[in-house]
Parts: sequence; structure tokens; C-alpha cells
Amino acid sequence: MRKEKSLFKYDELTNKVMEQSIGFTKSRVLLTAYELDIFSILADTSKTSDEVAQILNGNRQGVERLMNALVALNLLEKFGKAYKNTKAGYSLLVKGNPHYMANLKYMTYIWNNWENLTESVLNGTSLNPLLPKDFDHEQLVDYLAAENWLANLHIPEILKICKFPNIERILDLGCGSGALGLEIVKQHPEVNLTLFDYPNVIEITEEYVNKKGLDTKVQLIGGDIFTDEYGKGYDLIILSHVLRNYSVLDNMNVLRKVFDALTKDGKVLIHEYLLDESRDKPEYSSMLSLDMLVSTENGDMLTETDIWLLLKEAMFSNIERELTDFGSYLIIGHK
Repeated sequence: MRKEKSLFKYDELTNKVMEQSIGFTKSRVLLTAYELDIFSILADTSKTSDEVAQILNGNRQGVERLMNALVALNLLEKFGKAYKNTKAGYSLLVKGNPHYMANLKYMTYIWNNWENLTESVLNGTSLNPLLPKDFDHEQLVDYLAAENWLANLHIPEILKICKFPNIERILDLGCGSGALGLEIVKQHPEVNLTLFDYPNVIEITEEYVNKKGLDTKVQLIGGDIFTDEYGKGYDLIILSHVLRNYSVLDNMNVLRKVFDALTKDGKVLIHEYLLDESRDKPEYSSMLSLDMLVSTENGDMLTETDIWLLLKEAMFSNIERELTDFGSYLIIGHK
């Protein structure tokens, strides 16, 4: 095989910047192939670009160019005129496989938001803020599939760190698919779980509850975390990747309501990726900060100090924090 040469015969720093400048092209190739479901069309077989184009009712030359690019990215292999999935393409990108990356369809929505990054930077806010309550049904299904896929990767580590002795009632606030709360109930059948999210989200959350056979053990509440009541008497309230979507003032109000909804010795568990105090590291959180800029009205990634101050302002004490193996933080505040 011919060895790939450096794309640009510049110095190392120039090469790095040039490669970053065209990095979006690789992302778009993957997302377009995912949208067209090319990996699932191939599955464990091989097909020519003609055959794939016919299935897609698309242009053969356009499909062939895309599939050749996927070969270059090591997501497809090519034998003569036939293409097949690589190990990565088959295991991660074919629907129905155990490790199928259900989150990538939602990435196409994020892509559309990022087209407005320049204008959002100049305006200091999103041109088209879009929270789950504003999604149409298809967007919401894709969003919850992405959220559920990621949550299930992280849950074993979270449950290894967090123990739940003497917990009878849990509220998963802004629950999404409800993955974390549902797994706790599976492991601790004595726990009473309430899942709370926007009404349109909860309709789909119910499907996840039913798939796990936990419909008789879980209460579902559709509402707005700012204006509606959560109920009272919870021993634990979970906020996983919720606070980043809202302003500091909004988060203060939410945490005050959380404090009031807890029992005397109750706890709040906040799960978030955080920025360091200089707000420029780690890279993933810095990119998420920009994602909040293009997709929310006032959201932003938080630092550990930000969350500590929010919890203190809401009257929480004895604040603990743990760093997970996948780079997020678990922060626990005690009432």
C-alpha cells in the first residue's frame, strides 16, 4: 500500500492548522454516509456503488465518490468494484448491532447549528436556540437515542462511584431517556423513581421505560423545570447534563427548587463535563461551550467553582466531587 505523504509541505505548525481547517470535511463525509444509511445497506455483505445508488435512488457517480472517500477514511473496504464495511463500520455504524452509534443522527442537527457559529460569536447568543421542548418528533427521537447511547456508556462508571444506601425516592430531573434512573431501579428494586422532563420528551421517555419493563415502578411527570412543581420528599435528585443549557440565574432557581423538594438529609447529584478555571481546557468541554453558544439562548459550560457557588447559594453543604474515567464530574451536594 502506498504510504500517505504529508498533505501540505509546510512546517509542522502550518500543517497542523491546515489539517484543522479542513477537518470538517471528514466529519461531513461520515455524517452524510450515516444519513444515507450506507453502512446498514452494506451490513455484512458487499455491494457495488451501482447497487447502493439504486437502493438510494441516487446518482451513481455521486454515491461512488462518497464511498471512495469512506474507503480513504477506513470505514469501508474496496475489492475491485465492490465495497464492504470495515470492522469499525460494521460494528459501530450498522443498525441493530450491539455497539451501534445511535448518537450520530443527532450530530447532523448539531452540524446545522454550527453553520451559524460566526454570527453567534458576534451576537453572543444562538441565532436559533432550540431546546428539546422545541424539537419536532423526529428530532426528539434522534436526540433521545443519542442521549441514551451516551448515558449507557457512562452508567457503569457512575454507579461504581455512587452508592445509594437508604435511598427510597429518586427524582431524575431533565431525565431525557431516563437511562441512569432506570438502571438504579433495576439494581435497587426497592427504589421509587420519578422521571421529569418536558411533556413531549416524557412521551418518548415512556417508551424507554416500557422497553425495560419498569412501567409499574416509575412515575412520569411532564412539565417545565422552571415553572412546574417536582413533588416533595426525594432522597436524591439527579441533574445529568442539564445545567449547561441555562443561565446562571436560571440554574440558581432550579437548584433552590431542588433543595425544597429534597428530604431533610437529601442529596443532589450533578453530572457534567466541566471547564477548568481558565475556561480554555479540556478541548471537549471548550467545544461544548461553543455548542451551547450556537444552540441555546443563555447556556454555557460550567467550571467546578461555578457549580460550587450555585450549590452554596441554594444552601447545599458538604459538597463532594469525583472525576470519572471518561472525563466528566459527579458533584454531590447535601441538604
